[in-house]
Amino acid sequence: MDLTSLNIFYWGPIYEGSTSRARLEALQSLGCRVTGGSSAELYRTVGRVSFHLARHLGLGPLVVAENRALLEAVDRPYDVIWLDKAMLIRPSTLRALRRWAPSLIHFTPDPMFPPRGPMPLFLRGIPLMDCHATTKPHEVPLYLHRGAPKVVLCTKSYDPALHRSYPSEELEPFRSDITFVGYRTRFKEAEIARILEALPGATVRVWGPAWEAKARNPLLRTRLGKIPEGLYGEDYGRALAGARVGLGLLTWDLAPEEVITDRILEIPACGALLVAPRTDAIAAIFKDGEEALLFGSPEEMVERLRWALDHEAERAAIARRGQARVQAGPFRNEDIVRNVLKVALSDSLDGALDPRQS
Repeated sequence: MDLTSLNIFYWGPIYEGSTSRARLEALQSLGCRVTGGSSAELYRTVGRVSFHLARHLGLGPLVVAENRALLEAVDRPYDVIWLDKAMLIRPSTLRALRRWAPSLIHFTPDPMFPPRGPMPLFLRGIPLMDCHATTKPHEVPLYLHRGAPKVVLCTKSYDPALHRSYPSEELEPFRSDITFVGYRTRFKEAEIARILEALPGATVRVWGPAWEAKARNPLLRTRLGKIPEGLYGEDYGRALAGARVGLGLLTWDLAPEEVITDRILEIPACGALLVAPRTDAIAAIFKDGEEALLFGSPEEMVERLRWALDHEAERAAIARRGQARVQAGPFRNEDIVRNVLKVALSDSLDGALDPRQS
């Protein structure tokens, strides 16, 4: 397949640091001619009530605005229309897009069959798109049951241009024993507080949304001070590369053994030692004790962190093997989008459900 001949329209929440933007850039790096349209501003300005009305009932101004913006953005023929996280696209919009492209692809790293209620527009649109790509194994049969013509099961991914080793002099502002980058939840706050209490001599740094506004544990204020909202681009990579240990705390969902995030790959790609929960998805990639340190309880998490900080040579060796594992595997953003195109544009279903081909 000559990807350089593909003319693609790409629609999704494209903003700095978003995985949607990373996939768009991955398509461009493969040589595809990509025209982008972003829904990010529409979601950024809508209120919570309007968002839930749109998500759970398929109604309201957000639905009207996104579908109108998408239809106005696509005004000429394409080989592929790629819809990223398309939970509010109406079936009528999908049918209208058909006159502009023979292939409609949907990609999402998020769960799309939530227990608290369906997303009616998304469910009705499933059979109208040619291929769906998901990172959730338990959702593959749900897509097929709803009439999806093809489903690609993808791994999580990383960007080697950003997630890599950096020169030592660039890392000084980011040096730490333990770093966590990610959104604040009550569970994550409790885990960080546990680490601060158990390892009083460790340098711990945290970046991410909602920490400054919502964190309540006084130990975080005492030890961490003001917590920055987030990091993007190369600064994000430097923050991970400047840590001896990158902590991979997760947000749990319906299938806890499947849980893995892009950050689980990005941490070792940047050269830090990955310390993360022992889920099936993570253990399938990294050999525990050889390429990462995995834990099954808060107590084991603390013990693994303490061991890593007390055994520098062994920590560095495990980190190097973890980095090599990520770099050797098919985990680049380009690997993922290439496989999605390969399956979506083929006449065969062979390999469509095989994550090892992602």
